Amino acid sequence: MKRVHLYLILLLATNQLVIAQSDVDNVTFQDSIGVDSYGGVLSIQGTANDYFTIQQINGRYCFVTPEGHGMLALGVTHLAAVQEVTPNNIFQTRYNSDWIAYSNEAEDNLRSWGFNSLSYHTNEEMYIRIPGMLACYPIKNSEWRSDADFSYEDVFDPAYHAVVEKYIMDMVNKAGDNKNIMGYYWNDIPQWSLDKTFKKRGTNWLIFYRELPISAPGKTVYVDFLKEQHKDDLRSVNSTYNITATTWDDVKSSTFPFTDRNNATVKSEDELFLRLIASEFYRVLGTHTKEKDPNRLILGERYFFGDHPDYVLEEQNKWVDAIAFQPGGANIDIAEYEQMYSVVQKPIMICDHQISFYTDEYPKTMWQQLASQEAAGKSYKEYLNAAFSKPYILGYNRCQYISREVGDVLKQGLLDVYGNPYETIVEYMTITNKELIRKFSNGTLSE
Repeated sequence: MKRVHLYLILLLATNQLVIAQSDVDNVTFQDSIGVDSYGGVLSIQGTANDYFTIQQINGRYCFVTPEGHGMLALGVTHLAAVQEVTPNNIFQTRYNSDWIAYSNEAEDNLRSWGFNSLSYHTNEEMYIRIPGMLACYPIKNSEWRSDADFSYEDVFDPAYHAVVEKYIMDMVNKAGDNKNIMGYYWNDIPQWSLDKTFKKRGTNWLIFYRELPISAPGKTVYVDFLKEQHKDDLRSVNSTYNITATTWDDVKSSTFPFTDRNNATVKSEDELFLRLIASEFYRVLGTHTKEKDPNRLILGERYFFGDHPDYVLEEQNKWVDAIAFQPGGANIDIAEYEQMYSVVQKPIMICDHQISFYTDEYPKTMWQQLASQEAAGKSYKEYLNAAFSKPYILGYNRCQYISREVGDVLKQGLLDVYGNPYETIVEYMTITNKELIRKFSNGTLSE
């Protein structure tokens, strides 16, 4: 009986020691990982600049704060989604429509959970407190848009160039002189793949250009391209594209209704012209962004894996400091990252990713769903550890801070729809984030 009693005492003491050690670990983490006012780790010394830069330090790419210290960016997107009123108007009922009150809570949460940055779609008050990215949307060819809301633009049209300039100017003006603004994104999940877009939409970039009116600048560029490809041979164009033009103006006025997009020559020339579209599109975006703000980083469009030819990445690559991807799935395919890095040879930002989990209240969720918070938390740890083993991965942004409904599907956040944290997955993320920053600070992240 005495032995059992002694055993229970020892067990209780051991448990208390573990709990106490956990508390010490939390304090030790905060005290031992010295950071500057932007979240840069003091032990990772780079070159200071007026704004955030990307530098390669000890073989690893990382953001470098204006104070000159490396930062492993761990952030969260869509904090501004709190204003969405589905399924409840939580911004009004919980925060009394007060951005200060909301931001106070959000900042405390994110910092305590080991996050040090924000991504796009965040309220202005949070950008004063924590570094993050801004974005603009100068074209509506995002994968997530409905067919009614999806569209292309004539990137060769000076009138459209003026539209792009306005979008860029608005974004840069929003950044102002706030040194917490790390850089800029352009469009979200653009659909560049001709085959995938046609399968999903029944159209694509080249069909759009073939259907432009004769007066459109892009139609002239396209017909001039065909003239060059076919060495000014109108009969060759007629035969290849199944049209009956007698003059080049006839080609310009045609909408190519009977063109077989699977014809080998058509497919080859479509790919060549798509590269010209990408080249002009990114030239306009890049030129205006660099002219309006030559100091901040450009991370460009936010791609899905596999929804773009490599040459599109190559064209954007001329104008950006890093490349941004939104990967899908709970399990990382590191080969996808390796392939993209082999093309661009620039650092990669995981700009929006999530692993969701089942709940009784919301059995349908965006992104890949796992069975529980625990399973999602373990997957988060495995995904980030595998990603950051590669020295070209700059950072990771977790999609969605607060849960909101989209139809009958939940876009699941770190908080539920009532504003309460999902405690189990938040605990997993906190441990993972802090351990990653600890490894980053002592140079063992890639080991």
